[in-house]
Amino acid sequence: MIESRSEPESAPLVRFPGERHAWDRPEPEAAGREFTLDYYLFLVKRQRWRILTFVLVFTTLVTVVALALPKKYEATVTVRVDPLSAPVVGQASQANNGQLNSTTLVTTETKIVTSPAVVMEAIRNLNLGRTKEFAPKGAAAKLPEPERSDRLLAAVTKDINVAQPIGTVLLDINFTTHSPQLSADGANGIANAFLDQEFKTRAKALENSSRYMSEQLDAMRAQMERDQMTLVRYESTHDLVDPDAKNNIYQARLAQINTDFTKVQAQRMALEADDEIVQSGDLDALLTSQRGAALVPLQERLLSDQRQLSRMSANYGPREPLYRQQAQIVQHDRTVLRRQEQHIAAQVQDQYRAAVAEERLLYGALTREKAAMNAFNLRAIKYRQLKAAADGSSNLYYGLEQRIQDADVAAGLRSEDLRIISAARVPYKPVSPRPLLDGALAFILSTMLGVGAAIAMGLMDKTISSPDQVEMRLGLPAVASLPLVSLKQHPDALKVAQYATKLLPENGEGGERGAEALRRRSSFREAILSLHTAVQFSGAERITLLAVTSSLPGEGKSTATAHLAGAFAALGTRTVLVDADLRKPNVHRLFNVANRRGLSSVLRGQCGLDEALTPAFDNLTLLPSGPIAAAPSELLHLGLPEVIDQLRARFEMVLVDCPPVLGFADASSIANLAEGVLVIVKAGATEQQKVAAALRQLRSAHANLLGIVLNRVSEQTDAYYSYQSKYYGGYAGEDDDD
Repeated sequence: MIESRSEPESAPLVRFPGERHAWDRPEPEAAGREFTLDYYLFLVKRQRWRILTFVLVFTTLVTVVALALPKKYEATVTVRVDPLSAPVVGQASQANNGQLNSTTLVTTETKIVTSPAVVMEAIRNLNLGRTKEFAPKGAAAKLPEPERSDRLLAAVTKDINVAQPIGTVLLDINFTTHSPQLSADGANGIANAFLDQEFKTRAKALENSSRYMSEQLDAMRAQMERDQMTLVRYESTHDLVDPDAKNNIYQARLAQINTDFTKVQAQRMALEADDEIVQSGDLDALLTSQRGAALVPLQERLLSDQRQLSRMSANYGPREPLYRQQAQIVQHDRTVLRRQEQHIAAQVQDQYRAAVAEERLLYGALTREKAAMNAFNLRAIKYRQLKAAADGSSNLYYGLEQRIQDADVAAGLRSEDLRIISAARVPYKPVSPRPLLDGALAFILSTMLGVGAAIAMGLMDKTISSPDQVEMRLGLPAVASLPLVSLKQHPDALKVAQYATKLLPENGEGGERGAEALRRRSSFREAILSLHTAVQFSGAERITLLAVTSSLPGEGKSTATAHLAGAFAALGTRTVLVDADLRKPNVHRLFNVANRRGLSSVLRGQCGLDEALTPAFDNLTLLPSGPIAAAPSELLHLGLPEVIDQLRARFEMVLVDCPPVLGFADASSIANLAEGVLVIVKAGATEQQKVAAALRQLRSAHANLLGIVLNRVSEQTDAYYSYQSKYYGGYAGEDDDD
């Protein structure tokens, strides 16, 4: 009995080139979100012929239309717009002109070129209304004059294009018509009309400005005279001719008095300190001061005489003449020192009183001088205000008078800020249409559109239709791609399986008919053999139990399994095909055998395995599903491992046709027993999400997924089979069998 594989390690080592184990692969949803450059190239390559057809048709159509359109010629006039040119209205205008942004100025002039005033002036000067290109035709010639003029204006304006070369203050005025000469004449006429319009507009503005300024001149003259009379009266009343000169005198006097006052104040403070020393009677303090310098010799002499008297008192008595004489000398020294001290005190007091008096006088003078200075400053401020008003009135008056004169002169002059740099010449090459350029652009645009549409359609397509998509979106290899085949021509599945493995025509098919039948079977035969080879070499050990399932019904699972079983049998492998779909069996119908006994009968114990097996042809035996059973999931789960074990003992290859994965648990139970599982996907029909969900369910059952088999691949789903069908041929039609 075959044990259920619960761990990935118990599964046989199954690897394809560059493949990981089934349990190591990323989830299908994760793989589906990763679109690499190779995938986009694949989408484009798949639609390459449609893209090429669209590009050729679109490019050819654009080129033909470009060749058929009438030619247009364009002439260009270059005008310089100079915002820094010399002004003609005085310095004030120069300042304003300098402040104007050159980009804004050029943009403004660009709008003026296509204004109705300029265009209508050019139309009148060139008489464009009577030219062949712009003359009204048919019903337009019968319209009223205003409407005809509006239409003519719109037609001419449409052909005018004004451009500014980057980084310059130039204007390129382009005029496009069907006539080279008319293009050149029209461009020059528009440029001249533009310059004339600018001149007229400026001259009119200057005349209006001059008229207004003349009206204001008389009022400004009267104001100037009033301001000057007020200034003269104030000068005469307050004796102010040059306030700045008198102000300097006042300042010098005030500075001198302030210097003298500071000096006297310092002297008074020094005398006050000496007077305090004298008043205190402290002889030692007086001696240390500058004033007591004259007392120092007297003091020293007194001390010397006193020391002499002391020495004599030790040798002589008070009655001795020498002692008395020395005592008189000491007394005389004291008297002289006292008198000198009194003299210095009197002198200090006299000087101190004089310094106080002088300080008082200078302080009064300083106060008076400050008051006079303040009064003068107030008069000077008033004077300067009156003089500024008078000067301002004079400047405004004379400035306005000068501007009136400049405006009168400028009204008759042309400004140099607009001038033609290069006049238009007759063009010899048309600017449109340009077939080569238009064709190239059409080719590029159509290629981009075709590639974009191919990628968009591919991204919107949620189905799996090619082997590349299988690997990119699902993370599994595509082990085989089966071409679209019809069983309507071969209702006998036994013959279909035989034809899939033999290159011999049917009995009775000879000549050209046999060769055609041989060619039509070749592509399908090669696909079946490729699938057989992929299964045989899918791992280190040979697979003996293979389960085949699909995500949904109707994907050709049973038919593909029957063909694969026929390939194994025809190549010498004793094979048994087990129909494990107990809900909707299909193998017995494909091989046209009875289904009275089968797998369900064996699982219920109603018959033995030998009774249920049905030979198909050499090396191929069938185990049909048997009668439809109730609760097939429980029946398969309990009895199938033992049946599989018996089949493996008798046959070299056991193929199990499983039910669809989604919605049923049967396939997961069977996949857990198998050594390898193939998932059949109907190309171009089954959605990626549903296949990914089925793979996720199989992985949860620890199934060893060998890969995806794309079924019913056609030229519409995979471009590779366009080549293959041409080389081998293939069956046409459609098969709805499961």
